[in-house]
Amino acid sequence: ESRRVLQPGGHLLVRVSAYAWLMGEHDRAFHTAQRYNRRALAPILVEAGFTIMRSTYANALFAPPVIGLRLVQRWAHLPHREQIYTNSLSNRLLAAALQWEAIWLRSHNLPAGISLYLLARKE
Repeated sequence: ESRRVLQPGGHLLVRVSAYAWLMGEHDRAFHTAQRYNRRALAPILVEAGFTIMRSTYANALFAPPVIGLRLVQRWAHLPHREQIYTNSLSNRLLAAALQWEAIWLRSHNLPAGISLYLLARKE
């Protein structure tokens, strides 16, 4: 659908969850059908007639705790629990981490993270 509605030269920004091996109960609860890595997603866009202009992972600071949590959930067969963070200190820390990463991403790419962004142009 994106290819159909974009004019030639139009841009498409794709954000997906990264790494199939991270698929877990959280993904199923939020209806994430599939997780991708760069090597799997880029050819899909190229085949659809797009040129990849930039790709980077994001949310890298959250990768270690997410990986740890997914491993524990698999090992202990724990059900998904919705976590709502209402603590203002933790919210401020998380927001600061995301702001720092956004500044970094202006001029750098990240080699890993729990999200993947691809910017593509329709030919």
